[in-house]
Amino acid sequence: ILVIGGLQAWRGSLDTGAYAFLVFITQRLLWPLTSLGRTLDDYQRGMASTQRVLDLLETPIAIPDGHRPLPLASVRGELEFAGVGFGYAGREPLLEDFNLRVPAGSTIGIVGATGSGKSTLVKLLLRLYALQAGEITLDGLPIDSLELGDLRRAIGLVSQEVFLFHGTVAENIAYGSFDATPEAIARAAVLAEDLHRDRALPRDHVGIVER
Repeated sequence: ILVIGGLQAWRGSLDTGAYAFLVFITQRLLWPLTSLGRTLDDYQRGMASTQRVLDLLETPIAIPDGHRPLPLASVRGELEFAGVGFGYAGREPLLEDFNLRVPAGSTIGIVGATGSGKSTLVKLLLRLYALQAGEITLDGLPIDSLELGDLRRAIGLVSQEVFLFHGTVAENIAYGSFDATPEAIARAAVLAEDLHRDRALPRDHVGIVER
């Protein structure tokens, strides 16, 4: 259009107005085609992301849910690791016949070298990994018999890997608690500050801190 039409307009075989219209309509066609290309690109990206989500949803559940409900108000916080054994795939056993009893309301600190299993104890307590030997009980109840949602609601975890989502501080505090009230968010912030200052938590709370 630009070359042939320009030559025809220069020779007088094509009106200047018609040539200007052809150039204009070409530019008008360019943007929809560009948008179509962008739409196809977004479609391919969306399909790749959708496939990842579907693969995640179709992943078999490795840790089955328990059948016993755990009312949060009745949790005292007594923990016991009895003969616990665990090791990551392809590595030497990390825990062998590990025993630990934490009385309700007490505060303990577990120290050790990097990779010695401190974080693993917390992950086993939250049932992020399945035990390979032994048993963990909460208030005398085996944690593998408890409903996962109830178990994890009864435990407060302050991880050493901190991530803040885009949003307000209140939204980050209330993440995962869709019915959290402003008063509950403020109380959680106060409890976190108390824990930061090494003050004891109320007896009706179980706190775990990785340091």
